[in-house]
Amino acid sequence: MSIYYGGASGYEERDALLEYVKTIDPAQYTVLVTQFANRAGDPPIPVFIHKAT
Repeated sequence: MSIYYGGASGYEERDALLEYVKTIDPAQYTVLVTQFANRAGDPPIPVFIHKAT
């Protein structure tokens, strides 16, 4: 998934989603949150959620 933010409530939604993914059960899923290092403004935040086998 990608988190797109900006606008009136985008930062609150971004923060809430980033807090939520921290609560996902690590025994069932691996969560990787990344960022773009060389994009200006408010680039999307890629989030990878991988189900454990």
